[in-house]
Amino acid sequence: MQVAILTDEEFGLFADEMEYGNHMQTLEMKKLQEARGGSPQLLGVKEGDQILAGALITVSPLRMGKAVTVNGGLLAKTTESGLLLLEGIKQFTKDLNGLYLTITPMVPRKITDWEGQNERVVNAEVVDLYQQKGFSHQIYDSKMSTTELNWIYLKDLTFDSPKALFQSFDKKTGQYSIKQARKFGTEIVELTRDELPRFKEITAETADRQGYQDKTLEYYQTVYDTYGDRVKFIGAKINFANYLEQITTQEEKLKRQLAKVNAHLEKNPDSRKKNNQRQELQSQLMSMQKRKDEAEDWVATYGDKEILVAAAQFFVSPQIVTYVFAGSDERFKKLHAPYLIQEYMMNYALESSIPHYNFLGIDGVFDGSDGVFQFKKSFKGYAAQMIGAFDWAPHPYKYKMYQMLKKMTGR
Repeated sequence: MQVAILTDEEFGLFADEMEYGNHMQTLEMKKLQEARGGSPQLLGVKEGDQILAGALITVSPLRMGKAVTVNGGLLAKTTESGLLLLEGIKQFTKDLNGLYLTITPMVPRKITDWEGQNERVVNAEVVDLYQQKGFSHQIYDSKMSTTELNWIYLKDLTFDSPKALFQSFDKKTGQYSIKQARKFGTEIVELTRDELPRFKEITAETADRQGYQDKTLEYYQTVYDTYGDRVKFIGAKINFANYLEQITTQEEKLKRQLAKVNAHLEKNPDSRKKNNQRQELQSQLMSMQKRKDEAEDWVATYGDKEILVAAAQFFVSPQIVTYVFAGSDERFKKLHAPYLIQEYMMNYALESSIPHYNFLGIDGVFDGSDGVFQFKKSFKGYAAQMIGAFDWAPHPYKYKMYQMLKKMTGR
């Protein structure tokens, strides 16, 4: 076995076949970094023509040297080849005059049930292995991020049909919200490149509302151009004229049901069951009237145009679909459109025989205060705290000086 530079084709094929491949260790990610001015490298371990380990290495310039990072960790078929690659990357860092090397394996250290409870520790041996090789270990305490992953939410797609998948969702939140969204004619579509400015408007508004930094329109366009069919920009659109028509139909149905109940009560006024039904139908009609008033305002504003009310970006690989960026127009919250988008992509993964689904970041707070977690757990997956980052510096004193200067300047 020997450490070697891999070609794009070699790494792409290898990454696709690895059981634990992830969205950060793909050929498409390398192309994205190159398109944005980066200089990523592909390093691997080969035995003859066979590739046993590989990694996409990101190199970033610093004032005192270079930062070398391996986001998503090493991909290796055997422990032996993985350790040889690790030594190869350390040597690569030295040769490059790298200030430090950071590796963030896509591996959990704790997992829970779907509600964030019954926590258990896993993969403790991974921490031991890296520390034995001279790495220091840090667990990220940052909240939701697409690079510094602390807590994430996952779902295994071991279902034999879309119906079985739907039935796996939480009845009170996931199933209910999807049923509501379907009822009023929300349509799920794949967005074109020309529609990305509207996608950006929605994600920017959501980022401002929730207090995180959105990506630029240029970023989304570059992702679209470099990833091809391995990225999906999915939107939820609605025609409010059709929506109003659906509401009117639902309203008329409720009125007919109420008329039948009232007719029965004229003959049997003391029927507890029918009185309860009447109360429930009257409550539904009041809610429907509010929807109708709202819909009439939307029709007056938008006519019968299709309006994008929610959207999300997903990375697709043979092993996993990863939900990366998203947004929804707060004015149309009652339409439950984001739930339909998630169901659509999980069905896409199911049909494509992709076994895992990654919702990415949650805050890791399970007391009901994290609204993002509340949304993601409605699909009944499981929470995982990631193993964190492993840092190694070829020149510890120089690295310590860098950390001190960074702390002093606040950068």
